[in-house]
Amino acid sequence: MWRRRPRAAGHGGVLKQVAGRFAPSISGLPHLGTLASAMLVWLDARARGAPVILRLEDLDPQRCRAAYAEAMPAALQRLGLAFDAISRQSDHAGAHAAALDTLAAQGRLYVCHCSRADLARRHGGNADAPAD
Repeated sequence: MWRRRPRAAGHGGVLKQVAGRFAPSISGLPHLGTLASAMLVWLDARARGAPVILRLEDLDPQRCRAAYAEAMPAALQRLGLAFDAISRQSDHAGAHAAALDTLAAQGRLYVCHCSRADLARRHGGNADAPAD
C-alpha cells in the first residue's frame, strides 16, 4: 500500500505518490558506502509503504561498464533488497531532450563550455563542486 501526501506549495494541493529511489552511478563496483545508502533508501521507503526504484546512472559511457551494471543489482539482492522497478537513466533520454528543448524555446537555458579540467582549476581541484 502506498501512502499519499500533498505536493509542495505551488502545485495546487495535488496529491503525489511517494516512492524511494536509489540511483547509483555504475562507474565502479558497489562499495560499503553504496550499499549503506541503498539500505537507508530501501528501509525508509518500506517504512512508508512506498515502492523502491533502482535507477542505474549510466550517462557516462567512458566510465560506465556493463559489468558494473550487472554487479549493482546482484550486490543489492544479496543484501535482501528487492526493488519494485529497475531502470537506467539513459532510458529517459528522450524526455530529458524534450525538457531541454522546452527550456531553450523559453529562453531559460544557458550553456557552459567549461571542461572538467576548467572546473577543477576553478574549484580547487574538485570538478564536481557546485558552480558559483
